[in-house]
Amino acid sequence: METPITLVTAGILGVFFFGLSLLTIYTRAKTNTSLGAGESDLMSRRIRMHGNFSEYVPILLIILFLLESAGVHYWFLVSYSVVIIFGRIMHAYGLSQKNTVNKFRIIGMQGTLWALVLGSLYLLYLAFLQLL
Repeated sequence: METPITLVTAGILGVFFFGLSLLTIYTRAKTNTSLGAGESDLMSRRIRMHGNFSEYVPILLIILFLLESAGVHYWFLVSYSVVIIFGRIMHAYGLSQKNTVNKFRIIGMQGTLWALVLGSLYLLYLAFLQLL
């Protein structure tokens, strides 16, 4: 079983997660905060950028892998992958802004949540077909 789209997507997201990790570590050093966010709004935003990414990406990659393993059409998988990557980047960028209520964060979460629900529904559809 070959899953090149999942491999590429996981690789891109892994490198991005590494960058978010370094950014969080750098901000901890800059704000002299060893645990939690302290009194720093910047530290709070960096923690949420890193945390939100780690909360959503694993399930999205599992869904992508299962869809690809089930033989879902190539262009659907590519589009799904692009939405995930774009959504996560937009969300992180939106959270990096001082005003965290912004179009980047909203677009990022919309992309992420749409990918989550559509991918999940597609998996349920595929499971239903196998049960028939």
